[in-house]
Amino acid sequence: MSQNIQELLQTLNFLPNEQQVYLAAIKVGKGSVVSIAKEAKVERTSTFRILQKFENRGLVERVPFGKRMIWQARHPRFLEETLKNEKKALDELVPQLSALYSRKEELPKISYYEGQEAVVKTSKEMVLEGKSRSEILSFSSPGAFFPALSRKEWDKMVKGRIKKQITTKIMMPDIGGAPGYKEGEDWKNWRITKLVDAVKYPFKVTVNVAADKVSIMAVRRKIPIAIIIDDREITETFRMIFDMCWGGRQSK
Repeated sequence: MSQNIQELLQTLNFLPNEQQVYLAAIKVGKGSVVSIAKEAKVERTSTFRILQKFENRGLVERVPFGKRMIWQARHPRFLEETLKNEKKALDELVPQLSALYSRKEELPKISYYEGQEAVVKTSKEMVLEGKSRSEILSFSSPGAFFPALSRKEWDKMVKGRIKKQITTKIMMPDIGGAPGYKEGEDWKNWRITKLVDAVKYPFKVTVNVAADKVSIMAVRRKIPIAIIIDDREITETFRMIFDMCWGGRQSK
């Protein structure tokens, strides 16, 4: 095989075996799979698959020979025609794919989880994967994670957050007797809490805002569920809502 022809076919995305089969088909003219495979020095079943591929591209065709069909390479000018058609299709396809790609970039990534693992997975993603010295904003209620989270899992998550010095700002209903939660700053646990009227604001779900993600967890139901929205604009809006509520509620 001419080195120059081989290199040129390679630039047209012909694989090594495809180069050999294509040139063999041209040299043989008309022939069976066996004769083309022998000329190409490529295994027969591989040669057959390649010829089928070439047939779909219009480079070879099957022609009658007695009671059977044999393969015939079409004139090389059909290679040029095939590439022109493929280029035309590509020119039409790329703008459409680009539009889909751009739209995908604009769409938020939404993850949905069910069951006990929903709370564990969501909590880890929002807390343990957070950056050091970052901030989590939370609308929550005392004991919202139990019994979905065990005390061991909860303590591990809190310790991981403290180790990374991630501050949590929490707004929760003042239901009284919430263990470990008091109004004001608690830097031992890197937490600032503001209590709200439990009658007016009996939060049923927990909403956490961190980095570019918002998580919504409903754990006090038969089947706990959790949703994570990964989108900067949505997260910024939730963050502004939290800041507005936080600023409008003065600490006791």
